[in-house]
Amino acid sequence: MAIIANMAQSFGVEEAMSRRGLVFDLAVIFASVALFCFLSLYQLNLPGLYYDEAADAVPAMQITLGQEVELFNQSGIWLGDRAFPVMVMDYVGAVNTYALLPFFALFGVDVLSLRLMTVTVGVLVIILSYLFTKELFNRGVAAITVLLLAVHPSFVFWSRQGIYVTSVMGVMAMGSLLALLKWHKSGKGIYFYIGCFLLGLGLSAKILFLWFIIALGVMYALLRLLGNVRRFTLKQFALGLLVFGAGAWMILLYNIEKQGTIAVISKNLVTSQYGVSNLDFLQNLSARLQNFRVLLEGGHFWYLGGLFSNRLYPYVLLAALASVFVFLLVRREVKSERFKIGFIVGLIALVLVQSCFTISGLWPTHLLILLPLPQMVIAVSVSLLRRLAPFGKAALLLGAVAVTALFIRDLQVDLQYHRALRETRGWSHHSDAIYRLASFLDGQEEAEPIAMDWGIKTSVQILTQGRVSPVEIFQYSQEPNSTFFDWLYGNLMNPNCLYIFHAEESTVFPRYKAFEEFSHKFEKKVNLEQTIAQHDGKAVYLIYSSR
Repeated sequence: MAIIANMAQSFGVEEAMSRRGLVFDLAVIFASVALFCFLSLYQLNLPGLYYDEAADAVPAMQITLGQEVELFNQSGIWLGDRAFPVMVMDYVGAVNTYALLPFFALFGVDVLSLRLMTVTVGVLVIILSYLFTKELFNRGVAAITVLLLAVHPSFVFWSRQGIYVTSVMGVMAMGSLLALLKWHKSGKGIYFYIGCFLLGLGLSAKILFLWFIIALGVMYALLRLLGNVRRFTLKQFALGLLVFGAGAWMILLYNIEKQGTIAVISKNLVTSQYGVSNLDFLQNLSARLQNFRVLLEGGHFWYLGGLFSNRLYPYVLLAALASVFVFLLVRREVKSERFKIGFIVGLIALVLVQSCFTISGLWPTHLLILLPLPQMVIAVSVSLLRRLAPFGKAALLLGAVAVTALFIRDLQVDLQYHRALRETRGWSHHSDAIYRLASFLDGQEEAEPIAMDWGIKTSVQILTQGRVSPVEIFQYSQEPNSTFFDWLYGNLMNPNCLYIFHAEESTVFPRYKAFEEFSHKFEKKVNLEQTIAQHDGKAVYLIYSSR
């Protein structure tokens, strides 16, 4: 009877502890999500709809509204007489396109529903980050991690315009880590296959997800050599590859049909399309470390109306790494902690090293996939150092001060950006001038708009729900080529054409001089029909006719 009573008492204690743990989990997740949503949903229509945000959304709009779907490179799948896209660029799959469909169907095709999807993606990243960090470390580390993540400027403002940076990769990254950790702990194959599918889907979302896949593979191999991770069977590996392929179906199908991604990688293998030499590893590494600093500080969003940053972040992260190293050096018996921390730090380091090789440019946006790993390192350092006798209490106090300082400063930076955005309503390609441009073009019933520069077409398509679809003729080359002049000649014969340029400061592909000279050659008079300015009065779009 005494044994039964003790068992019952033990069960009651465990049940009470389990309930308290669940309440803690829900409270932290709710607080983090609420903070994030408060910062992300405020003035969600600002800045203006950016071209790269709208690119993935155009086919989603066309599917929702029953319009003819524009297929990138004529690659798609057909269900009856309806076409569905596979890719939106040679290295970006249509994952965001399909994610947008329920939001467009429920809330209509507009900027708010588009960005509501990306904010929802941010919420999922927070939840998955908490669950993974709790599973790998403990609730305390998980709580600090997601609270820091929820207010981090890079996470907040890139989540608001998440299609632009393919933020959906964060769901695949944290979801795959959680699933594979569950598999490691339980041995249940279903978790292994979920992890493989999410890794494949991440690759479909954007080719740079390959950095994360390779980093994860290398860390698994290292931990396997040390005998500290579960081994999969040959059958599991084979089935896992098939499931991975099911997730990566977009990029696989596209390259079977068109070899588009392979061609882009081959073309940019030595020197990228933006002039980055992939042979100059040290210079690229220096640039990537600078990108990482910008990511940590949140100092990238000049186009919101100012440049603000949390300069504490890099120093706190370096101090966290140093303190963790000291702890593991002093407490060598804590092997499991060494493996866990090494795994997180290893992922960060391997992604940074691989990112020195690029087919495009060296931009901070590429490193968004690393969040929330730096926050996790900081949280772990606080958790470990409180156990460092006899300095545990002092170390814990110091860690708490550092985390609080990061949290408060991040909030200040978020509010500074929002204040600037409220005043400027965005600058240049991100300005709210795009809304006035779309409205103007929508009112020109007879006009046939021609986009003479990058950054116009897709935004106008979304904002007019496809009623206006400018034709792009600039040909993505710095100097006008023969194809550009062929297109221009055909359009000059049409007096209803309106030619949309950016003002000089916002121009990507200069075409005005060639347009003017070519028009005069055929005795056409160039007229400025409309100037569309950003909120401070600076011109962004110039609309011309040639008659």
